[in-house]
Amino acid sequence: MNDELTVEELKRQFEDFDDTTRDARLWSEKCRDYRDLKQWSGDEIAELARRKQAALVIPKIPEKVDFLCGLERQQRMDPRAWPRTREDEDAADAITDALRYVADNVDFDETASDVFEQGMIVEGYAGAIIEPKMVRGQVEIAVNFVPFDRCYYDPYSRKRDFSDCTYKGFVVWMDMAEAKRKYPESAGKISELQTQYSGGDTFDDKPRWVDGKRKRVKVCQHYFLHKGVWHVAHFTDQIFLLKPQPCPLVDEYGEPECPIELVHAYITRDGERYGLVLSMLGLQDEINHRRSKALHSFSSKQVLYETGALTDPRKTANELKKADGAVELPPGSLSEGKVQIERNTDMGAGQFELLQEAKSEFDSRGASNILNSLSASGAEMSGRALRTIQNNAQMEIGPLMDAYRGWKRRCYRQIWNRIKQFWDEEKWVRVTDDEDNLKWIGLNQPVTVGDRLKEKAQEGDERAVMMLREMIANQDPRLNEVYEIRNNVAETDVDIIIGEAPDAVTVQQEQFETISELAKIYGPQHVPFSTIVKLSSLRNKERVLDELKGDPQQAARAAQLQEMQQRLQELAAQLDLEKTAAERDQIRAETAEIAAKVRKLMAETRNTEIQTRQTEIENATVTAWPDIRPNVNI
Repeated sequence: MNDELTVEELKRQFEDFDDTTRDARLWSEKCRDYRDLKQWSGDEIAELARRKQAALVIPKIPEKVDFLCGLERQQRMDPRAWPRTREDEDAADAITDALRYVADNVDFDETASDVFEQGMIVEGYAGAIIEPKMVRGQVEIAVNFVPFDRCYYDPYSRKRDFSDCTYKGFVVWMDMAEAKRKYPESAGKISELQTQYSGGDTFDDKPRWVDGKRKRVKVCQHYFLHKGVWHVAHFTDQIFLLKPQPCPLVDEYGEPECPIELVHAYITRDGERYGLVLSMLGLQDEINHRRSKALHSFSSKQVLYETGALTDPRKTANELKKADGAVELPPGSLSEGKVQIERNTDMGAGQFELLQEAKSEFDSRGASNILNSLSASGAEMSGRALRTIQNNAQMEIGPLMDAYRGWKRRCYRQIWNRIKQFWDEEKWVRVTDDEDNLKWIGLNQPVTVGDRLKEKAQEGDERAVMMLREMIANQDPRLNEVYEIRNNVAETDVDIIIGEAPDAVTVQQEQFETISELAKIYGPQHVPFSTIVKLSSLRNKERVLDELKGDPQQAARAAQLQEMQQRLQELAAQLDLEKTAAERDQIRAETAEIAAKVRKLMAETRNTEIQTRQTEIENATVTAWPDIRPNVNI
């Protein structure tokens, strides 16, 4: 490999990208400046200062970017693994939990949001690198953000997923001491670096390969296709810090793959990639300029005068600029229009009308925040109607959202590839979906013969019980033999799907509101409480439904208890009548018999409601029929 490839060849690829995409990157950098409120050039600010005109910035682009980024955060979705074969059905749930564990562990949602802002909205492209890292002696999966001004690629690629690239890479600036520690074999050569780089300044700490003052060096981590196989090399200037070699990270087929996943928003026919903000620069300039001009026109006055009518025209103009200015004019100057003051109200009004039109045009670009205006107007609409309006308002960015979701799927596929490659030992992943009980999912979990027999015995298999007893009694060594590897990631093949959570939540909320209104009208006899719980957004509602439903035996006991309570009420009514003592004794005997049955029912169930009813019955019995017999102690 060293005889075939040189640093100059790989460096030439980076410089080819640098030269070819320079104009496009300047536009992307301008979009970032406008996002950061740097919307006037130095020459423009100087000219405005000369005119006594304010350099106003109306932050429409930052507002639009924040709205779209908030929309992306609102529509975050979780991955779901689906099996490709029936044998992988049980393992697919475990893989889903593993993917979500990694995503939570590395804050993938935050990284993805950064990619969405830079790659889809502002600069036009960005990505992430998915690679393993050692954490406390264990291999974890890292997903690191690769920003616009640090990544590069084959400029002749045109596909949105960059699958037609012959090389990708990113730039890392590090102190020379850190570079020597990371690449000890090249420590001596790093110290001798003095060459300066004369390319563009997008990738620079500041525009040099080596910054002599800060003792920092720029390293290219370069992935490239060589003879149809992805290779990796790290270099700086004329030095290989990591010599070219096949990439150690492999795909689902065991072939080397590039771990960098990039995405872009739009591309011109010349291959220049750009984001949504580029289409808003002209409108933002118009809004800023017209607002500044309208303010200047409203606050300025023009003086028209005949020769000799004013002794000091400049002093008069300066006084008119003041809110409390005083202008002295010669006698007769104000007659017959010799001195006229124009307030420029017509010009200012025209600028203001054009400003309103530009702002309206800007608000409709990309995705409009029409829901805010509906909320401000006080209009009441159903959830379905609001969702329809929101979907229509977001229709323009549909292709961007599709591209973004595709990028996330590719990242999850890379995460799964890293899991298959590096999680080759038993690993337990904690899942915290249940707020009361922690759940642990085992990957590559060895199941012994003894474990398997215990599971079958717990399921009621009498043969397994007999075999387990016999093998334990004989201390059979086969009990510790591995019967199977459960959730074996190396042998599991799955499809990665991104769950569409927002739509379901909106429809569910609308159904809940509708059924709640029906319950108010028709009552619980027609709209059961269990139906309302099913359509609600309660957490762990399945458990609530199970508790409400109960088992059939418990329901039968509750009905029997209710019948007994009714019988007791009838007996109480009989006691209100003047009966003989014998009749009272008979009623008390029946009451005691019923109370005994109640206690028996209470022994068979733990239902809180039945306990409460039994207590109420006993209290009512004592109150209605007190024991009037004398208490005699012998």
